Amino acid sequence: MINLADKINILEVDITFCSYEDIIEYIKKQIIKEEKTIISYITFHSLNILTKLKDRNEILNTVDLFHADGLGIYLASILLYGFRNNRRKITGSDLYALLINQAQIDNWSFYFFGDTESTLYRIKDDINVVGSQSGYDYNTDYLINKINSVAPNFLVIGLGCPKQELWVLENQGKIKANIIICVGNGLKIFAGVRKRGPFWMQKIGMEWLYRIYKEPKRLWKRYLVGIPVFIFKVIQFKFKLMLKNENT
Repeated sequence: MINLADKINILEVDITFCSYEDIIEYIKKQIIKEEKTIISYITFHSLNILTKLKDRNEILNTVDLFHADGLGIYLASILLYGFRNNRRKITGSDLYALLINQAQIDNWSFYFFGDTESTLYRIKDDINVVGSQSGYDYNTDYLINKINSVAPNFLVIGLGCPKQELWVLENQGKIKANIIICVGNGLKIFAGVRKRGPFWMQKIGMEWLYRIYKEPKRLWKRYLVGIPVFIFKVIQFKFKLMLKNENT
């Protein structure tokens, strides 16, 4: 079971490193307890964004669980803190696939908010979808009323970072949903329309190359500029930690 106090700080953001099974069990527990819970992911890209965001601290205090997502965050944890606590790489894409499987078993209800009407239309009909709203044309007050009228187990938000986190920050107190989970482009996993790289690329953490190949205009800057920026920030943070340890 996840210990929310057992987090690793990377670039001043506390990130929970845990297994897929731990996250699913945590979600099940929160649903049984009927405790509103906010979950989001941390990739190297979202961390690059959060470090520059003026509302960062408010977001960090609002989200209950930031789970690590992807090879970049995993490698950064090793560089900063070494191999310990049985950390392993996980991806949001694989997590959401497991969440779908568990939802079928427990008949959890979902409201989807984000992406396009075309994507939402393709969401799997073997899960309990009680509503959906495109992320490109919506009225927040009307949307919240629709969500609250069905009070779903899950509000799945795919607006991208930081838009989705800022929307949750502003509106989470008004929403009647047990689990509010920000998934970004992972909403396409629920719809079965996200094209993933070959399995061997997934295993070695090089799926990002496949994504650039499929969507070069949208993603080239995120990876070809964002990765060096992230590496530089992590190295700076490593020196900061070393100086702190020397002074204690």
